[in-house]
Amino acid sequence: MIIYYLKIAVRNLMKYRLYSMLNIAGLALGIASFLLIGLYIVDELSYDRYHKKSERIYRVGQISDFGGVGENSASLPFPAAFALKNEYPDMIGNVVRVFNFQSPRTLLEHEDKKYIETGVFFADSTFFRIFDHKFLKGDPETALDETFMVVITEKAAEKYFGDEDPMGKTLKVEGRFPFQVAGVIEDVPSHSHFHFDFIASMSSVKHFYRGHLPQTWVWNPCWTYLLLHKNVDAKHLEKALLPQFVQKYFFDAEKDNITLHLQKAN
Repeated sequence: MIIYYLKIAVRNLMKYRLYSMLNIAGLALGIASFLLIGLYIVDELSYDRYHKKSERIYRVGQISDFGGVGENSASLPFPAAFALKNEYPDMIGNVVRVFNFQSPRTLLEHEDKKYIETGVFFADSTFFRIFDHKFLKGDPETALDETFMVVITEKAAEKYFGDEDPMGKTLKVEGRFPFQVAGVIEDVPSHSHFHFDFIASMSSVKHFYRGHLPQTWVWNPCWTYLLLHKNVDAKHLEKALLPQFVQKYFFDAEKDNITLHLQKAN
């Protein structure tokens, strides 16, 4: 019986060749499109999953609206991160700020090697306690504890130091400040929303600003990440508590025009 139906099918295909070709081409195109869309979705959903605590990591965004004039920013003022942690210690386990002087390019040099880099950032010492990156050299718990320390990727280590051990070696930033290599990590995976080759200690930034970090609540240059405690309702923090935080800490002239919101880091 099956052979009979196959013969009929082949006979019809041969009889109506153009119609059959169009149907087969349409079916093939549909299957190919389905597979490509599926692969794209899987790829998008795989971002940042390599972080063990990815389900609890959120970035805080700021929306400013002053009579229709404002911005939707993925960053906060310098003081906001630790003010949030102090305000909601039962909900927020840890925080980290990431900063790059709002400049995409930084001059780095070591001896006769000098490059303009796009992957240079400064972060609090908590960075590697929130985000998981495999250390090839150094201690993730302490690598960013001290001023003028920097953690570099394997690719950057080879670029500046070749076959030499980079630990303890110096990279000069913007021709002035010497940063000591305190750790080497594997290159950042492609499935990351945040790519870098150099993470320097945030405490070093104060030397660029006359000895202290900016404390203004008007300038918002820091990408700010929260690590929530287990079983914390992020929506409750966002809808019920962040508005209270804005009212308490931001200036009177802007507190009614600013909204904070949470973005999953994956």
